[in-house]
Amino acid sequence: MKNKKIKKHRTILICFIIILLILVLFVFYIKKNNQKNKIKEALEYMECKYIEIDSSDENEFDVDIFTSIAFKPVESYVHTNQAYYEQLIKILATQLKDKSFRIIDREKEIIVRVINKNSDLKYTINGDNNYYETEMTRISINNKENEKDIILDVKSQLLNLIIENDWKRAAIKNNLGTIEKQDNNYDIYDDEGYEIRYLNLKVFNIVFKKNFNEEIFEGIKTGLTNEDIVKKIGTPTFQSDEKQEIGYKTKDFYIFFYNGEISIYRVDRFDESCNKEFASMVSNLLENNDLDNFINKVTDLYPDYDRFVQNDDGIEIEYSIRGIKISYLKNGQKGITVYSNYQGKITNDLSINDISDENTLPLNLYYSNINSVYQYELKKGY
Repeated sequence: MKNKKIKKHRTILICFIIILLILVLFVFYIKKNNQKNKIKEALEYMECKYIEIDSSDENEFDVDIFTSIAFKPVESYVHTNQAYYEQLIKILATQLKDKSFRIIDREKEIIVRVINKNSDLKYTINGDNNYYETEMTRISINNKENEKDIILDVKSQLLNLIIENDWKRAAIKNNLGTIEKQDNNYDIYDDEGYEIRYLNLKVFNIVFKKNFNEEIFEGIKTGLTNEDIVKKIGTPTFQSDEKQEIGYKTKDFYIFFYNGEISIYRVDRFDESCNKEFASMVSNLLENNDLDNFINKVTDLYPDYDRFVQNDDGIEIEYSIRGIKISYLKNGQKGITVYSNYQGKITNDLSINDISDENTLPLNLYYSNINSVYQYELKKGY
């Protein structure tokens, strides 16, 4: 009788355990299915195609999300989808709580690895912390072109005076008129019809406004349409359909036409001695990673930067006229970018003319096929 009771209790216990396991598995299935549905909804919201979700086969990661991502990380040497990818990562991280995960697009051959520690997200694409800059460099090298100078007959007395005096402020200041105000680092001469920005006591950019009535070049004044300019000068070297701006380059200056205004920048005069010194600084930085020492030396050598930002996120310095950007950010690019208008040596062993498909750039050194003066002009508000 006692044995029968024991068997009965054992049977009840086994049944209870089986039911409990079924319930646990059911709850697990429901949670997993809910997570799958949330991931699917998040991907579809970002215009991605859901394929599957699985446990990751890499030790650092919990989940692998297989998908077809709507866009490539980099479209061209001037356009990335970085903002889109970072939004995608944040949305998926919200659904996965504190889990680290991989986003895998087999068709595009992309693996985005996301480390999630206490909601602090860090990611790489194909194992590269600076994937956007690396890929833009690769595309830029494949599309590398030389800019052709044009010849323009300067008629403006002021512009001739600026050029003849090596763009020095001291030599022209008595011929400029009255500064009405200053805005965004520019001296505004409203009555005279121009605005000027200086860098290190030299004219960096002069913009002739629509009320400047003198002829600036042979047959060219402010107020002309882009079509008028193309008829007089020819096919633009620089052209932006988005901003409807065109531009050209001479041996002395860049000239851009936008909405009837004429914007002019000086061309950097190549100094071989300074260039060798800069190249040596870059080589030392890439070798010893002493960023503070590099920044101090390069800003002493080249004090004519047009942008200098330093905060808790890092430091960015831009020399648009020289074709250099220095960017060391905690959550962004780390390295030096040289642009198409850069001249001379980049490191002790590499010059701008050496850059090609066969010549891989050192780590944290990048190349952009865009002219940084043109890039500054496009970003500048009118």
